[in-house]
Amino acid sequence: MQLTNTQWENAAVFMQTMARPLEQTLFDYHFDNGSVVTVLDKLAEFQNEDGGFGHGLEPDMQATDSSVLATTVALQRLRVLGADGSNSLVRQAIQFLHKTYSPTQQSWPFIPPSVKNAPHAPWWRYGADYTKHWHNPRPEVVGYLLDWEDGDLGRQLLTAVLETASHTKNITMHDLYCYLRLLETAALPDNARRTLTPLVKNWADQLVEMNPQKWGEYGLRPLNAAPTPNSLLASRFAGAIEIELDYVLQEQQVDGAWWPTWSWGEAYPDAWQQAKQAWKGVITLRNLLTLQAYGRLSDIVGS
Repeated sequence: MQLTNTQWENAAVFMQTMARPLEQTLFDYHFDNGSVVTVLDKLAEFQNEDGGFGHGLEPDMQATDSSVLATTVALQRLRVLGADGSNSLVRQAIQFLHKTYSPTQQSWPFIPPSVKNAPHAPWWRYGADYTKHWHNPRPEVVGYLLDWEDGDLGRQLLTAVLETASHTKNITMHDLYCYLRLLETAALPDNARRTLTPLVKNWADQLVEMNPQKWGEYGLRPLNAAPTPNSLLASRFAGAIEIELDYVLQEQQVDGAWWPTWSWGEAYPDAWQQAKQAWKGVITLRNLLTLQAYGRLSDIVGS
């Protein structure tokens, strides 16, 4: 089953008219030979003077102040764009991560205390115990430091990350994302990759929801764990991935977008509607890229 021309046109119209400017430029970059410079300019609008990112880049946390959460989202985008350590956005973000690191807790504050002053999802609450973030976002941040920093904090922390991972039986889906992003790190030493890979595969076996009847709920679906055929876990969940690709094609909504499977409940109802719209653009772009990677819209793009 392929995405139809009508589905593609509906998704394209949504992305070009209803998504945030950042996702609009990313859509143009990936599907219409758009300029990477334009994407970087839009991403820079979310960066603060301290080098960190905020301003609702992660739509569930609308604080303007910088957060490690939003900064990791920015670095995810910059990695996809092929930015290197000389890029000013990357360089300033790495500096922010150095400034906010707690040596005593060997981790970071994921979100700032000021989260309470801006609309946010009810699950985002500041906590002073940064050791709770040893699985999320620490492994992901260490990956960015290994690839981009001018220093040895990443190498020092990698030992702690491997030690923690080796003694952990159960993690959450968001923890798994962080370990997967660490394994995507070009500068990750081979011995660390050999240590982490079987652990990540075992965790994924526990976490990936294989029942299609539950894919409409919030959880870790096969394509979340393996968004491209080159992903570490793609062959592990190959059968479920083919079923889910068909499922994704049927999930598109009447406005051309794919919608989040979660909400903020009764918290900040007006702000949630704005965040939901932002998430639509993020999720729609992600799904289109995944469908493209697995050959489900190859007859449409570029025609």
